[in-house]
Amino acid sequence: MRVFYNASMQTTSATAHSPGSQRLLQIVALILWGAALYGVLQIYRLSGVLPAGMTGHTICGPWGCGPPIEALVSYHGFWFVLLLPIGWLAGKAWLEGETRQPSEEAGGHGQKPFRAKWLRLGGWILTGVSLSGMAAIVVDDAARWLSTAHASTYLLQRMLFQVATYVELPLIPLACIGGIWLWQSRHARTRLPATPSAPAASPTAGVAGGALL
Repeated sequence: MRVFYNASMQTTSATAHSPGSQRLLQIVALILWGAALYGVLQIYRLSGVLPAGMTGHTICGPWGCGPPIEALVSYHGFWFVLLLPIGWLAGKAWLEGETRQPSEEAGGHGQKPFRAKWLRLGGWILTGVSLSGMAAIVVDDAARWLSTAHASTYLLQRMLFQVATYVELPLIPLACIGGIWLWQSRHARTRLPATPSAPAASPTAGVAGGALL
């Protein structure tokens, strides 16, 4: 019975990892991803479905007025659903790819540190570019906002308002992808197997070798 159980489990595992099942899972994942993209773009239509008191709200105040909350969530949600899976899979594929042979100095595991280093660099660059873009938006607006009557009181709210309502470029999702790449590179380095050490010479073998000489 134990032999039959082990054989059946091996057959099930082989079937689950067969190319056909993997292709099917990929197709299902693509369909779900497309459905999520379509669904998040329909959030702005909630203003015509839900009661009037539940929709139509905007980010308004002395710092300015933005679009309806439904439209803002729809725009940002689309960027997140579109880019975060791509960023995650790109980082994973980069770490698992092959560009050069592992070095002997690293105990045969030189490929992972090499790829993790470049992924970490890419994460810092992507995060820096995204934060620089947010800073440019804030600085450009602050040059005009500081001349208004509410500048000293609501400057921080105005800065956050500008970043939250900027949807032309996916700056916030790109910064999140940079953080994902940094986490993936750190996680890959911490999971490296220990470098095998050379076996120590046996004193008995040395004595025996001297006796032979």
